[in-house]
Amino acid sequence: KDPNDFDTCKLINSQGGWIFQSQYEDVVDCLENKISRVSWLPLAADPDVWSDEPKLPKIYDVGFVGNVWDGARQGMLDDIRRHFKLGFPGHGMAKMESGAFILRSSKVGFNISSFWHEPTAYDVNMRVFETLSCGIPLVTNKVASLDRLGMTQLRSVRWFHELPGILPTLEAALHDQSFLDSGPEARDYIMRTGTYEFRIQQALATLADQ
Repeated sequence: KDPNDFDTCKLINSQGGWIFQSQYEDVVDCLENKISRVSWLPLAADPDVWSDEPKLPKIYDVGFVGNVWDGARQGMLDDIRRHFKLGFPGHGMAKMESGAFILRSSKVGFNISSFWHEPTAYDVNMRVFETLSCGIPLVTNKVASLDRLGMTQLRSVRWFHELPGILPTLEAALHDQSFLDSGPEARDYIMRTGTYEFRIQQALATLADQ
């Protein structure tokens, strides 16, 4: 990027500022580049927008809301569409409440990191939090920070490791009634630990300690 991310972080640090990185791995990168005033502040969801109400008929098997920047993501969505009823309005076509409407109309939500197998495909992106906030279970790719966030302990989150595992994971998820019924647990997780209000509290607590 221009300006370079590390140069920007160094400038902020040199003037007494604090860096909040949304991905844990970027914190590690900063520390390795001698940027010490930095901490992890994960992404989150606005539960008033990404809401579990009103309840809607489940007209889709799988719901996906997001942009498609790369071939891996597009290929997976094409595969899903061939095997399941996919709720996907298209690149950039559903945002905010309209996106939440698609997710609430789906039995499960689907997520995959952009730029699969690129060095930065370690992210826990916004859609992870927003899908859970809509009160539906999620199938997503496994990255280390799912463990750090406690998401792998949730009944409402399942994951795949490689692209060939996506369709079998979705198939199993759609036939597991316990998983399909876990939407309230997903919503509860967001309300307790994944709202932007909670993140601001975390950020202020961090700054108060400095």
